[in-house]
Amino acid sequence: MPPSTQEKVISFMKRRTRKFVDAAIGTFSIARGAAQPALEDGFVNYTTRGGKAEAYRAEPKSGRALGKVVVIHEVWGLTQSIRDACDRLSRRGFLAVAPLLYWRDRELFSPDKIREGMRLVWGLTLEERYRPRLLAAALEKGRASKETTSMLRTFYDKGFRRLLLQDLRSLTGHVRKESPDVGTGTMGFSMGGKLAMQLAGSSPGLDACVAYSAEPVRGAVLANIRCPMLLLYGSEDKFMTRDIGAFVQEAVAKGTELELKIYRSAGHEFFDRGNKKEYQAVAAERAWAASSDFLKRRLSPKGRP
Repeated sequence: MPPSTQEKVISFMKRRTRKFVDAAIGTFSIARGAAQPALEDGFVNYTTRGGKAEAYRAEPKSGRALGKVVVIHEVWGLTQSIRDACDRLSRRGFLAVAPLLYWRDRELFSPDKIREGMRLVWGLTLEERYRPRLLAAALEKGRASKETTSMLRTFYDKGFRRLLLQDLRSLTGHVRKESPDVGTGTMGFSMGGKLAMQLAGSSPGLDACVAYSAEPVRGAVLANIRCPMLLLYGSEDKFMTRDIGAFVQEAVAKGTELELKIYRSAGHEFFDRGNKKEYQAVAAERAWAASSDFLKRRLSPKGRP
């Protein structure tokens, strides 16, 4: 690692987390040393634990894929925004596959229940949401319906999260078998961003990980990530960036290969065209260009070790 890079990161660590985010706006890295094709896309099934799951698939109709990307949706599910991300990756020459993670409980995880549930727990930290007593108090205070209560208790159950990760590992295994001479990466958004990092930490064969507005992973999960990572945040996303300084310090100590980009005045869902309140076109396009370039460098045969 170049000394100047490490010195810059460590100097950030002497400040409070909020000042770290302000100071890190822009980019820094931690390092170890033709025409657009048409689309061929649609919904496909893949085998995983407990049955056949569903995923949206987009691939270049002609030409050789530059790489393969497992795209992981945010809490809202497999929305049009996520399908658009797959299509855009395909236009850049990648095979992109986005699983529907809620395939076992479609009715329980309806958009209305998810929106209502997120509203009720918005005042809790991510750690507090996994504490049954605190979650129950928030649900009682918000007078949550029986259905919404059931959805949230399932959603913040650690066993449920392990099942999601198992599905992602299954899908990644299927994807990696295609065109073995090109790399496989993952790209996740918010909840999906953390799952992308967890997938990277439990799937040694991945070649790249991109995470938007994600809760940083720590400890053994971070230590087990062997592929390069690109993390992208809005500077106003205080919810997800409050521990980003400690995460970077730990990543430096573990020798993680990391690129971090923070976009000024952008919020948590700055990347989502469907979110009229938070979408920031300039930041979103810059982040997308950075993501596409990162994946191209890391997944194409020339960019792989």
